[in-house]
Amino acid sequence: GGGLGPQVAGGGGGGGRGGARARWGAALMRGRGVLAGMLERLLVACPFADGMASAYRLGLVETRLGNTRVVAHSGALPGYRNHMLLAPELGVGVVLLMNRDEDPLPPALGVLAALVGEAALVPADLPPGLYAEASGPGWAEVHAGAVEFMGARETVVAGGSGVVSVPSTLEMDLAVDGSALVGRIGGAERRLERVPEEVGLDPALVGRWRDPAFGVELDVRSDGVVRWPWAGGVGQEVGLTALPGGRAVASLPHQMWRHRPCLHLEGGELCVSSHRARVLRLARG
Repeated sequence: GGGLGPQVAGGGGGGGRGGARARWGAALMRGRGVLAGMLERLLVACPFADGMASAYRLGLVETRLGNTRVVAHSGALPGYRNHMLLAPELGVGVVLLMNRDEDPLPPALGVLAALVGEAALVPADLPPGLYAEASGPGWAEVHAGAVEFMGARETVVAGGSGVVSVPSTLEMDLAVDGSALVGRIGGAERRLERVPEEVGLDPALVGRWRDPAFGVELDVRSDGVVRWPWAGGVGQEVGLTALPGGRAVASLPHQMWRHRPCLHLEGGELCVSSHRARVLRLARG
């Protein structure tokens, strides 16, 4: 799985056959050999600021399928997706490998539900489109069966306040309130309003911006195109999707993924923010 090189090793550097993955999962649940006690160590809860535990633990996710506790892990490389689901109390699990780019979680959950005798999850029904908080970098896009928040995409199903994620990293519990999505995303309460279609790019974003620490430059044009220092400094030009309040979302293709940072102004600086607390601050240059 690491044949694409060190640039993806952190997020996709492990691989193996389905049988090997299944044997590893079984050994993890049973605590065999060097894996004795490892599952409990990997599932140590990390609380949010309000004390609620995050579903994302040390590389694994703990969630529920009905009354069954489920431990999950997933991965992807171009042309390859996988998902592993374990029910430790019942000693059963599912490993699904796919040689395609579709989401492996729904079929894997269907198999696990049948194995443990739980009802299949009901697909979520949310109004599709783009949403954004009143200020700051928070935005979301509703897709068929998924919600993408600041570039992190999660499968969603009916439950909780209306719709919940089956998290790979990011927990969501959302409801529809008029034209807005309200609820909890990633341990924080949020309200995201539907973005009108006629929003134009704020002229305050236009210009050349520079990161003094790294010498990185962004050139935002008035036609909604930004030149991005991508691909080893060669750069590429990508379009911006404008948001209300002097913000815009870029879409940078990277192999099978899209990197979608939000550009927003803060204290005279241009902030470039994406999920997992990644932020760059640039000054006019």
